[in-house]
Amino acid sequence: MFHQRNIVWGYTILAALTALAISGAVGSVIVSLLIVTIISMPVIFVIKKIFPAPDWYKNENEKTGMTSMNISSRDE
Repeated sequence: MFHQRNIVWGYTILAALTALAISGAVGSVIVSLLIVTIISMPVIFVIKKIFPAPDWYKNENEKTGMTSMNISSRDE
């Protein structure tokens, strides 16, 4: 028969392995999201350069090239 100490030791190892597996799964999800974000940023930038927004999508300031960084410029 197993002694009490061996049972506790076995459950401790089991708990440690479970925690390691959970943290590994969470970490891999976070890393994959970061990789997707890092890869998709330049891809989106290139697509925006190749296919600029059509004129019906832009407002008047963007059509004339008078874009300002002011957020409240649409309210005027």
